[in-house]
Amino acid sequence: MNTKDIDREEIKARDNEALKGLENSPEDRERFCATLQRLYAEGETSRADTLADKGLDIMAEKGLHEAALAVLTLRIEAAGERDHLLRPRVVKTLSDLCRTDLLIRKYAESIGLDNPHVPLKENLRRWALLQRVKPGTFCIEKSWGFGVVQRIDEYAGRFIVDFENKPGHGLAFTYAAEALQLPDDNHLMVIRHRTPERLAAMIKDEPDVVVRLALQSYGPMPVAILQERLVPLIIAPAAWKSFWDAARKLLKKDPLISIPPRRSDLVRLLTTVRVFDDSWFAALARERERNVRRRHQPADQAGGEVTVSGTDGAPRDVPEKAQPGKKQ
Repeated sequence: MNTKDIDREEIKARDNEALKGLENSPEDRERFCATLQRLYAEGETSRADTLADKGLDIMAEKGLHEAALAVLTLRIEAAGERDHLLRPRVVKTLSDLCRTDLLIRKYAESIGLDNPHVPLKENLRRWALLQRVKPGTFCIEKSWGFGVVQRIDEYAGRFIVDFENKPGHGLAFTYAAEALQLPDDNHLMVIRHRTPERLAAMIKDEPDVVVRLALQSYGPMPVAILQERLVPLIIAPAAWKSFWDAARKLLKKDPLISIPPRRSDLVRLLTTVRVFDDSWFAALARERERNVRRRHQPADQAGGEVTVSGTDGAPRDVPEKAQPGKKQ
């Protein structure tokens, strides 16, 4: 046996070891995914693909949905722009997973796998979302708002949801997979549903915490949109002004909250405290230098815009008609 044959045998042994125990141990499944990640990172794509497909066959046979979803996600990410070539593999795996389960088969038919214009990552996102929905699951839909899933009608292919103003409403699996949001336990609407008395106390005593929860739940937004989110579901219209005044006063002391001077700009949570150090001043100097160069360019080259610093130190393009010193 030559050196190449020995190397092949060693690789085969390692791969068989990675496959061992997939059907029994969550830890082994995690190690299997870690092995695939390492192989893809090291450029051993062909070996990783072969190993992934063997693992997927085992997972599909044993009904290991979450593990199969993790491996399919790794394969799609590794394929990059060529991920569309994996659609037959994804269809096969999901078909095998739902062979004896009517509900899972309905889910697989509802995620747009037959539509080549829906990216595979989006197909898997929808698949994962549908499997998370159970009776009692909290959900949010853009038209009906917050609701609680009451039951799953697998024959009709829909979730029955009690929305606040629309109890017993049916949402087709196809639509739910695309549009439904599943908030976590720290979402503002979940707290309102579970512990309304706690939220009422926060509105009165900790208005800044309520705003933080809103930003965590919905992301950065202007004050006007924040008001729409909170009034009247969370805060009475007549109480908004006093609530926001108190919240803003407290939030201005928090270095991880960015409150802009203009209502049209975004209120946002920061991940790190903004530090006005040498690097910040150097970036500001570079911005000013660019602005000076633009102001000295001919109008047809400048494009009618200059860059100025926003309140958070980030560049902002300003149309010519809004530039300081320009006649309107």
